[in-house]
Amino acid sequence: MIGRELENPFGDDITDIDMDAYLRQLKVEINILTSKPPPKADDFIATEENFPLGPKSILSYGAAKQLSIEGMAILEMS
Repeated sequence: MIGRELENPFGDDITDIDMDAYLRQLKVEINILTSKPPPKADDFIATEENFPLGPKSILSYGAAKQLSIEGMAILEMS
């Protein structure tokens, strides 16, 4: 009995997955996501709220951008 249910989960039985409803909802969500133009990378990368060295870093994007390769090595050691 369980094998039959697992074998064909997309039929018309009460226990089957309602693919029509799922696809309708997916269409709505995709329409919402694509209703606005995508942001430019600089709109979310080059902000002071971006901490590119990780969540525990105190260096914002602007400060991290100013670091040299040598400065990065010093940060990794500490």
